[in-house]
Amino acid sequence: MVERWTRERRLEHTRSLLLDAAEEVFAEKGFMSASLDDIAHAAGYTKGAIYKHFATKEELFLAVSDRYWRRYFDNFAEVMSSATQIGARELEEIAERWRQLSRDR
Repeated sequence: MVERWTRERRLEHTRSLLLDAAEEVFAEKGFMSASLDDIAHAAGYTKGAIYKHFATKEELFLAVSDRYWRRYFDNFAEVMSSATQIGARELEEIAERWRQLSRDR
């Protein structure tokens, strides 16, 4: 049996794909050079799909940035919460993980 997605689930899926494409295009071209047409093309959608979710390119960029930093700090919080006792070695491991997260951007 084929699973039917709700309207909300389809919208969230589309939004996620648009954010993925926008992140790639912004990283490649920079904010000023990236166009909504570039992002729509990369995502496989029309510019209208972008405007259904985001009023402006700036709003889209802020959503990309917000998602990135949420993932970044969620990952770091996970690393921190796994430490039961913090000594010099553990602090060095945490610092190394922080450096990896920064490089992985």
